[in-house]
Amino acid sequence: MVTKNRVLGYIAVAILVICVAVIFWPPLDTSLRYKSVTIYHVTQDQMVPFEKAIAEADSIIMEARHLSAREELTPDRLFRFQKRMRWLDKHAEQYGPQPKQGRFFMGFRKMTELAGIRDSDKKFRSLSRQEVQRYRNLFTTDPEYIQIENFVASTTMSNWQIVTLRYVQRYMMTIPLGMITCFLFILRKGGSTGYAASVIFGHPFWMAFYPIGILWVFGFADWEDYRKNVRRLVSWMSYATAASISIFCGGTAAAQTIKKDERKKNTNYTLQLDNRVIVPIEGPPPSVFNRTTFNASNWLVESISTAIPRTGSWSNETGVGLKIVHKPQTTVNVLGIMSNDSKRTQKAMIGMQYFRTSPLATIAVPVARIEKTIGGSIALALATNPIFKLGRKGVQSRLAFSPDVLVRKTLGRPVVWMTGLGFDVFPRKKKGDRAEIALLRTSSQQWQIRGRYVVNFAF
Repeated sequence: MVTKNRVLGYIAVAILVICVAVIFWPPLDTSLRYKSVTIYHVTQDQMVPFEKAIAEADSIIMEARHLSAREELTPDRLFRFQKRMRWLDKHAEQYGPQPKQGRFFMGFRKMTELAGIRDSDKKFRSLSRQEVQRYRNLFTTDPEYIQIENFVASTTMSNWQIVTLRYVQRYMMTIPLGMITCFLFILRKGGSTGYAASVIFGHPFWMAFYPIGILWVFGFADWEDYRKNVRRLVSWMSYATAASISIFCGGTAAAQTIKKDERKKNTNYTLQLDNRVIVPIEGPPPSVFNRTTFNASNWLVESISTAIPRTGSWSNETGVGLKIVHKPQTTVNVLGIMSNDSKRTQKAMIGMQYFRTSPLATIAVPVARIEKTIGGSIALALATNPIFKLGRKGVQSRLAFSPDVLVRKTLGRPVVWMTGLGFDVFPRKKKGDRAEIALLRTSSQQWQIRGRYVVNFAF
């Protein structure tokens, strides 16, 4: 047994070494390696030597003290001193032996010392509120000071976003190996194979963050609640089965667990597939859309894929979220999302979702987020898609109208929008599945027809 546990430990450590190698192995593509370039916008002879800048700053401080002692330090004179001090701070020599310490000394201590003379000056302390406000306005209205404030001697650019994203993607590739490592550590600690599987699949997020997951396996895992872990394993097996059906059967089949106990009204896990076909009346070719959302009691995972089959272009978003509000009628989710597309555009996004249901209406805001293109601009996006049923009972309870609005604003670009109205039919009573036909209009003055089918699985 000692030999077996030792072998399992060696294998687990070897897998961890492989994970580290996969994550940190230098890429063959040199564009993915970290690079930092500093571009200087001025020549060296245009800068002020550091010693000369310090000497001039000291003379400014000395002159300000003399004027303050004679009560001759006016707001205009002080502003000129501060403007010159700011100019010296911006133009102090950057090529000296200790530029960071020097610039901190120049930019902070000397300015603070000058401000201290101002605050202790009797004449300044006796100024009226209007005079003080006029003095403060000089820092935002004087063109020369604004030009000095905006001056940048150098700009440093790097590809840290691309490098960081690569590390994240490589880490995600190693998650299965990390889960195997946790599995081996559980076996090494004395658990059976079935029990180890129930722990791994019953706590997927602990295993996904496998370095922390290993610590959890060692010190914080609940080893007593075997039945609970087995039930979680069965739920995850059910999810995997339903996901396979949805992928290979195109979402035409729906799975529902058999209720063994009528008192169990809430399901632990749900899977929603939102499939769409968008056909422009004129212009670009048709596109297809799929949103797959897996909901647990306190978290969710969402994937969105869009493709234009005729051109071969595609885009994909993958997000993980937490449910900060989860009530029978109201849900609020917070998500972090990563996306890429066939043009190699990569984005990092953070946003919220809001859902409110009632017998006759569902208010849905599936998109409210900030989008940052890696190496590009920032955008704000908001989408709402409420549903209003025609009645509570009978045929009317299965019919609804669904307005659809999407607005995206990229900084520095015009607003892009899409709006429309859909007619919905609920084929399965009280299951949430619905078929929709909608007419849409875009900001590019284009009309579109959209067919949509939403199917739900419960486990």
